[in-house]
Parts: sequence; C-alpha cells; structure tokens
Amino acid sequence: MLFLPVLLVIVATAKVACEHEYACNIRASCGCSTRLTILAKIVGGEPAQPRSWSWIVSLFDHPTNKYFCAASIISNVWLLTAAHCFIRRDHSDIIVHAGSNQLNDSTQHRHIAKIIVHPEFNQHTFVADIALIQLTSPLDMTDLSIAKICLPAMRVLDTIPDENEPTIDMNEYPPVNSAVVAVGWGKLADNDHLPSRELQQVTLKAIPYESKTCEDMIFDRSVQFCAGDEMGGKGTSIQ
Repeated sequence: MLFLPVLLVIVATAKVACEHEYACNIRASCGCSTRLTILAKIVGGEPAQPRSWSWIVSLFDHPTNKYFCAASIISNVWLLTAAHCFIRRDHSDIIVHAGSNQLNDSTQHRHIAKIIVHPEFNQHTFVADIALIQLTSPLDMTDLSIAKICLPAMRVLDTIPDENEPTIDMNEYPPVNSAVVAVGWGKLADNDHLPSRELQQVTLKAIPYESKTCEDMIFDRSVQFCAGDEMGGKGTSIQ
C-alpha cells in the first residue's frame, strides 16, 4: 500500500486548449492563491507555478534538515496533514516552511507547539490518517505567497446522531471520475532517493473503491478513497 505525503485538492476544471485551468472565486475566504493554476496534460505530473498552491507547506526534520511531509494551511495557526508523518517523530524537531515552491526556501518558517493525531489512526491500515499541527506563532496571512485551503463542507444533521450514525454524507466522496490534484515534493520516480526540489502537481481521477486498483488498499470506504490513473503512470492512494 502506498500513501504519499502530498496534498490532495478537489477542483472544478475548465478546459483550455491542451491544459486544465482551475477556477477559483476570488471573493471566497479560502481556496484561492494569487496566481492562476494551470495544469498541462503531462503523464506523471509537472512543476507547479509559484504562488499557485499557496496553502501547501513543507515539514523538515530540524536535526537532519531533511524534508519528510507536506501539510496544508487551514488558519494562521493550524495546519492539516497526515498522521503517519509523526510516527516516532517529536514535534520539537520539526520546522515548517511556508510561502515557496522551492523545497529549501520559504517566505516564513515556524516551529510547532502541538500535534494532534486522530485517536483512531491505524498505522497498518492508514484509517484515520489525519493530524492537526498548531504553530507556536501565527503565519502572516497578508503575505501574497500564503493562503488558506478550503475544507469539505459537512452535511447538516437535523438531529443529533447516535454513535453509529455518520456525521458526513456516506455517498461516495469525491464522486467517481471527478478531477482531483495531488501536490507535493515527493519522489519523481520509484528509484529516486530524494524528494523533488520543486513543487509538483498532477491531475488524477477519483477511482471506485471496488475497482481492482483499489480493492486491496481501502479498509474503510467511509473515510478512505483512491485517486489515480487506472491505466498507470501516475497516482496515489489518499485518505
């Protein structure tokens, strides 16, 4: 099973020649960067334009100065990331770099005050592979290289659910074949030993959980889903 330390964004697309343009409501309080995001039809992905995914940050192990995961900005003091990033890793050893597509560059950097790992995280099945990071000091959100990501809207319940009732819509999410984008500094090839120095982006599709590509990777379809290219060449399993 492969779970990559990348950011996944669910997007609406408008076709432009041989490219996909990802639209954004500039009046929205989240989800918009200062530069338009355009993805070419490149198998395996491509470098992202500067300031086009302004909510992604890189996490570095301070003692070794090595990148190990990405996270997304949800407020000036909170980040969202994967729980598996913190297996046997102390928060005091981590530095957050924000505001740049280049791995060893940033307009802002912060230390971490607290990490909250989902209490039901299972490192063997990767169910509930989610964590929150609280920064020691707020990010400067007036920085044009910094933005907040939007979180999925939750279904409003008419009554208080019992412990067995889900709090979000149990229809398959994201919808099968909907466009998603994986963004991060992961390895560019299976035989690479180092992460990409420049932020990468790739368009994927949501894959049905019962497909042969995903059936051995999904342990709880209410909180896990697959995205990729069933023909091969690119992809990731996402929670």
